[in-house]
Amino acid sequence: MENQSEQWVNQAMESLDGLQRANANPFLYTRILARVKGANSRWEKTARFISRPSFAFAATALFLALNMWVIFQKNDKAEPSQAEMEQLFATEYSASNIQYSLVDLNEIK
Repeated sequence: MENQSEQWVNQAMESLDGLQRANANPFLYTRILARVKGANSRWEKTARFISRPSFAFAATALFLALNMWVIFQKNDKAEPSQAEMEQLFATEYSASNIQYSLVDLNEIK
């Protein structure tokens, strides 16, 4: 058992032979700097603000409130009843309001 554990240790140590330090991509630093500088742009700030749950909740609440307001505004403007419509029609087209001249009568014929 001890012999086997020593073999594992030796294998692990041998696997470390020939290892080199990891090297980063030469353009990685410039990409990171560009991203950090770009994070402060107007579009980034706007996108960050819009993507917040509080903004989404407020926009949804405003949308629902406007819809409810429109629905209730339509219901407040009730259509006139049949009797009111008949009265409006009668007053608009009554004979007492219409005055024909002789020229108008000749044109009708």
